[in-house]
Amino acid sequence: MPRKLLLCASAMTVGLLWSAPQVTGQIFVDTPPPPQFQGQGQPSTRNGEWPSNGADLTFSRYSPLDQINASNFDKLQVAWRFKTDNLGPYPEYKLEGTPIMIKGVLYATAGTRRSVIALDAKTGELIWSHSLREGTRATHSPRQLSGRGVSYWTDGAGDERIIYVTTGYRLVQLNAKTGEIAIEELVAKLKAVTEARGGMDERIYVRGDRKVDYGTVMRVMGRLSSAGFRRVALVTEVEQGS
Repeated sequence: MPRKLLLCASAMTVGLLWSAPQVTGQIFVDTPPPPQFQGQGQPSTRNGEWPSNGADLTFSRYSPLDQINASNFDKLQVAWRFKTDNLGPYPEYKLEGTPIMIKGVLYATAGTRRSVIALDAKTGELIWSHSLREGTRATHSPRQLSGRGVSYWTDGAGDERIIYVTTGYRLVQLNAKTGEIAIEELVAKLKAVTEARGGMDERIYVRGDRKVDYGTVMRVMGRLSSAGFRRVALVTEVEQGS
């Protein structure tokens, strides 16, 4: 029997079946994306951003902002709150993560499922959320809860990613604008798998379910084809009772 690889296109992402991703991403329909997502370039604390756990690559933990200082610190008030109780099977009472902020969007891990969330930094509104349900791989992991946070990467030309490690020790890259698992990560994983097997002639099946739109499936198949995979096919689920 010829060897095959089967991909699963789920509601907001595409992944290998063995990684079983469950993602809730943000889709903008007949409305422009938030202005924060339209800028390009590298983030910096000089812009009022906090792009890494320690503020910058030198881990200085310093920001040049001076609007808040010793003279007005005691007058600060809470602008908004975000509850993480529902981001996991039970509430988390020990939050150790450091959020990062790029272009007015706050990114953080949250909840006992170690979800990743993107919030509007001004209002606290949830822009998107992502989580993986990893079963016993996560429940048996020695490092539980929401962890220490996320990392950010960009090429400076529009490709922006949020990177984190799941409780089951999977390294995941997400599209910073939508929360989808980055297709480029999927392509890289497939190349690594197929190089050890049949090369680019390895047959790959993409399976779409009812939750995924046809355009997403076609976008994934097109990206696989442009990456050099020559045998990409689409399979669908059989209707129950038919």
